[in-house]
Amino acid sequence: MVSLDFKKQLESKLRPFLASEKITADVFLLDDKDYNRWLAKVDEFWSGSIPSTLLIKGKKRLFTEQEFDHYDALKDYVFSFINQP
Repeated sequence: MVSLDFKKQLESKLRPFLASEKITADVFLLDDKDYNRWLAKVDEFWSGSIPSTLLIKGKKRLFTEQEFDHYDALKDYVFSFINQP
């Protein structure tokens, strides 16, 4: 997982969120603010809004710009993608 949160909010927002949602996956903080260099590499149509989710399975990709209300909604979204043939 990649977080685009501000580095100064790592302890005050990101870590508490991960703990409250019981997220145990590796989370990387991307603090490169040169968006034009990497935005299109995530998805060519990405407006840059967050939260956004990119799923990759082999050559298949699924990208969405939406907020998930809770971890279970995100988990269901992810599993519906990875369980596709």
